[in-house]
Amino acid sequence: MNNPDLIIAAQSFQWMDRERVLELARSSLADNGVMAILQNNRDYRYSEFLNEYEDLLEELSPNYSCHYRDFDYAQELNTTFRHEENVNQITLNIWWNMIIPNEEFIGMASSSTQVQLFRFHKPRGSIGELFPILDAGNSGLFIVGAAVFF
Repeated sequence: MNNPDLIIAAQSFQWMDRERVLELARSSLADNGVMAILQNNRDYRYSEFLNEYEDLLEELSPNYSCHYRDFDYAQELNTTFRHEENVNQITLNIWWNMIIPNEEFIGMASSSTQVQLFRFHKPRGSIGELFPILDAGNSGLFIVGAAVFF
């Protein structure tokens, strides 16, 4: 296989051995190739509801932290590609908002490990126990997100 012009890492990059992946990308890319890292995360810092949701996830799982996304990818790229010539780094932040119906939020949240643990340990528990804000008559939730491209 020839050296690729583009290598893209997305959300799962958070869980990888990033130093190793970046080193493999550096040694594999074609001259003037592009390494792109795409992230799309809930931004709990600007939403009271999402902040409460992240607090709940931390409460349900002692190993979970809302800060698990706080990596300095720009620095990691700089470290790996520091000896390369003609390296340009561009960081693009895009903030987005959306209203998500309660049922859709519950569907998304129910797929999380923490909510599944709650249901395992409390099989008769209701989703309303987890998300009392959903019972407040809200027809939809305002979700704030951030997409970052390196």
